[in-house]
Amino acid sequence: MNRLTKKANKDRIFIILCLLPCSVALIVYFAYPMFTVIFTAFAKWDYTTLVPQFSWDGALDNFNYIFTRYPYFSEILMNSLSWSAIGIFLQIPFTVVLALTLSKKLVGWKIARITMVIPNIISGTAMSIMIIRLCDPQMGIANSLVRLFNPSFEGNVLLLEGYAFWSIVASYFFFVGTTTLLLMGQIFAIPTEIYDAAKIDGASALRIDFTITVPLVFGMIGTLTILAGTSGFVIYDNIKLMTEGGAGTMSLSYAIREIGIE
Repeated sequence: MNRLTKKANKDRIFIILCLLPCSVALIVYFAYPMFTVIFTAFAKWDYTTLVPQFSWDGALDNFNYIFTRYPYFSEILMNSLSWSAIGIFLQIPFTVVLALTLSKKLVGWKIARITMVIPNIISGTAMSIMIIRLCDPQMGIANSLVRLFNPSFEGNVLLLEGYAFWSIVASYFFFVGTTTLLLMGQIFAIPTEIYDAAKIDGASALRIDFTITVPLVFGMIGTLTILAGTSGFVIYDNIKLMTEGGAGTMSLSYAIREIGIE
């Protein structure tokens, strides 16, 4: 009994040591920044000294400024809500269909899976620069595509209000590969016996997908939906690099605000 107890204690120590680096990283890089953001939201932020100044009397001044005096709040909120809706109602259904298709292991599915990883290996900055080049009026392909529908079109799609919004959507739609791979992992984890039983009962491939596969991975679909919905409120680097404030308020996101405005 003592030998078993010693072994159990050693296992616990080993597990704690293995979890310790991740726990420290979680606190330093996630918990502490989150606490800092929450605290500074109720403090006066001094951009010259970078020291938050908190007072009970002015705890809600930042929120009062954003909701009542910030001139572009309604436009920014609508942009972010629109990007979130697109992520939920376009990106997620596309992810589900793509994951279901690739899970059939059709010809070339491994190449497609590898290709979808590439945008996630490349940094957001590099992706933004690539899109800037694609949208360049002189050398990019974007203007040629627009002219198929509007032959007289001139200008840069990233700087025009009617096109900038959808250009931004296209920039983060490249990252649909991440959600697809996550969903495929869940699909491949489903026991094959379930599919074999359904095939014996005469179920079609489409019926198997939407009566077996989708319900079994619905938890992951819900998680991805939350991620897609919240991503509309944290878009910053792509917009900043691609538009530099062009296209009026159509290129403003919830994460971008003017600095130094009173």
